[in-house]
Amino acid sequence: MTDKIDPVAKAVDEYLELIEGLTPEQHEVFFDNTGRAFPIVTDRDKLLEFARSNDQIVGLASRNPYWIMLHDVVEGPNGPFMYMRVVPADLKTESLGVVIVAELDGKFLITENNRHATGKSHWEFPRGFADKAIAGARNELKEEGGVEITEQELTELGITHTDTGLTSASVTIVHAQATRDGDATPESTEAITGKKWVTKEELRRMIAEGEITDNFTLAAVAQLTSKDVSAFSQGSPGAVDLTGRQVLRSSQAFMSVSSRNPFSNTMPSQQRGQSLPAFRI
Repeated sequence: MTDKIDPVAKAVDEYLELIEGLTPEQHEVFFDNTGRAFPIVTDRDKLLEFARSNDQIVGLASRNPYWIMLHDVVEGPNGPFMYMRVVPADLKTESLGVVIVAELDGKFLITENNRHATGKSHWEFPRGFADKAIAGARNELKEEGGVEITEQELTELGITHTDTGLTSASVTIVHAQATRDGDATPESTEAITGKKWVTKEELRRMIAEGEITDNFTLAAVAQLTSKDVSAFSQGSPGAVDLTGRQVLRSSQAFMSVSSRNPFSNTMPSQQRGQSLPAFRI
């Protein structure tokens, strides 16, 4: 007869084993308390006491080939409480994926994806998991959009954190200056039902009317709006050249964002007549 496994103790012990096996870099990213408002509890007795007194599983709640679900116990001002988060299964500290903004003749590629989590189709920039942003961008763009590009046609724009309330994971945003189109060859596990090339005006309309709600795509649009790499930034006084040449009046530009719709030239009546630049896409 086998001994009955205590799921509470198992989750706590696997959690502590995970922490013990971290490299210094991984520990700094995932468990260092230096910059945390609520320090993470790693004392076994305290974790078990909290779990049993609150009838909760704390520690390592579950894992799969992609993610580990953690139920951290943290010290709050009124006592400990649980905070849920996910970390990469391989505990990778760099960017986990890539979002690709492909541009061809002043138009931008978006694909229609039926997403399992929402049960709906969404218009999005192509994206996917990738160990290396540039190599991953080439692969994802070929698979999802049918567009072949060289490394010289790619520019890294920056990163976006996917959900700061749930994970520390980030994704790299890449601009691709395409010269030719082609046929997509998506994986069997992807439900890509369409693709199209849209102008920046069409993209702006789709965002304004709620046809585009994907956070990766919206973050990529924000990056493009602020960097001088594509048709997005043409005519925008908020653009910054990636070579380091400053081409925006930053204080005025950010003041204008706080006082009006940043994707519109419409200003509140009290602001009319003032020379504040608009961000445009």
